[in-house]
Amino acid sequence: MAWKTFCKRLNEGGLGILSLKAYNSATNMQLSWKFLNGSQQWSKLLSGRVKRNCSLIKYSIKYSLWSGIREAYYIMLENCVWIIGNGRIGDWWENHAWHINQNIQLAFPNLLPTIADISLPDLEVADELVWKGSANGCLSFKQAYNLILKPSPLGTWSSFPWDKDSPPAHSMIVWIYLHHKIPTDENLTLHGFAFPSICSLCLASAETYDHLFFDCQFAKNIWIWLANNLQLNYSINSFLDCNKILAESWSHQAKAVIIACIVGTFYQIWKARNKFRFEDKKTL
Repeated sequence: MAWKTFCKRLNEGGLGILSLKAYNSATNMQLSWKFLNGSQQWSKLLSGRVKRNCSLIKYSIKYSLWSGIREAYYIMLENCVWIIGNGRIGDWWENHAWHINQNIQLAFPNLLPTIADISLPDLEVADELVWKGSANGCLSFKQAYNLILKPSPLGTWSSFPWDKDSPPAHSMIVWIYLHHKIPTDENLTLHGFAFPSICSLCLASAETYDHLFFDCQFAKNIWIWLANNLQLNYSINSFLDCNKILAESWSHQAKAVIIACIVGTFYQIWKARNKFRFEDKKTL
């Protein structure tokens, strides 16, 4: 199982484990944000080191924050805007009159006539850097992390209501099952292992995913028992049927018990299979 799968959000099929790579990039992004704002002493000091003729250097400085900030700098520019106050950040006007750089005027000869009628602010208000999509204009670590860890497509089973009251070992088996990573004979064959396959629980068929957990008589008996106890008018023949059960109207307590029963059934089937195959102990 790829580590990036574990770091995906729960509704995307992951376990929501913090990605250290994304965490480091998000931290660099926050440093870049503070550097662009230039309100702290360290950012002013660093700005003096990395600015050359009003442009930032494009190379790294050994033992400096600049290496990390430089990587996030252009991502920052794409996701924030300046709210112009006194215009000092871009040196666009001086003494309440337009002051356009000569090179810019040569490149855009129609610029000055276009903006000439725009009134300039009289108040001495500092320019402000604003993060797009933020209510207060500031960049939080959560926003930076979510930007770095781009969302993945939702899994078809993303609506499965994981419950904290279910034993983690049981829930983990279901999670691995849904990713089709349980090492059944079928899966091992797909990875290049060649050997005769037989279901260890019924000894009547090859061990496939669907057979082991739903079609095997051992598994069927457990699902029939669960369906009878829940007074269902249909059989449980697939994971979709498990989701169908949970979609019905249950009290919170009843739903927690049913979830525990479903994940527990998967766990016990896999445990019984391993006991017979590796310990030669048959579960009745």
